[in-house]
Amino acid sequence: MIKIEKLLWDSNFFSRKIGKIIFINPVTNINDVIDYAIVQGYQLLYIFSDYCLNEIKNNKYTLKLVDKKIVYTQKINLLDYDNIERCCNVTQEYLGNKLTYDLEQLAYLSGTYSRFKLDNNFSKEEFNRLYKEWMEKSITKKIADKIYIVRDEKKIIGFVTLKYDSNIGEIGLIAVDNSYKGKGYGKQLINMCLIDLAKKGIYTINVSTQFENKEACLFYEKCGFIIKSMTNVYHLWNFNKA
Repeated sequence: MIKIEKLLWDSNFFSRKIGKIIFINPVTNINDVIDYAIVQGYQLLYIFSDYCLNEIKNNKYTLKLVDKKIVYTQKINLLDYDNIERCCNVTQEYLGNKLTYDLEQLAYLSGTYSRFKLDNNFSKEEFNRLYKEWMEKSITKKIADKIYIVRDEKKIIGFVTLKYDSNIGEIGLIAVDNSYKGKGYGKQLINMCLIDLAKKGIYTINVSTQFENKEACLFYEKCGFIIKSMTNVYHLWNFNKA
């Protein structure tokens, strides 16, 4: 039996009926999913699959690979804790309660390889609204517990959001202004997350990125992360209901 999870938040935000389905083995027939989704009136499905699906494109619907999601993980080593703490001398916690221009622009930068930006069926305005809201909800601690930043005088040039989830820390968004890359600020932001988690007795940290974002993958691996999982993400658009 095909089970599609209706995503209420996404549907309301994008004003489309949006659902999610996870393929856990190759026995599921994609054509059956398409037929069922059309009958149920879905305009968009997010399909998460451990194996590759054949892309489809016609004037009624498209199925396109939009992301290869990589989850990186790292165990925090207390032997390095003191050295890490001494190295973090340029970062600080962001204690403001409003979205600044600098943070808004950095939020958009953090989504450069986002499937919501690379999929042209989403408008630039929709992408911007999504990442602006993500940043606003992080600042108000609705979806993040901490935000750490790096400043150059008054300008915020880098940031990271951190969420505590039971015994695991999760990085949500992270970005450094392109003009300041290569100076170690990204590493400092990661280190602040490691310090924060270790102080709370949390010794595992995860972060997600995209396979095509080679710069981010190399950065996380240099910071000591290893790959935990990789998932193919497809968007199935039904243009009959668009």
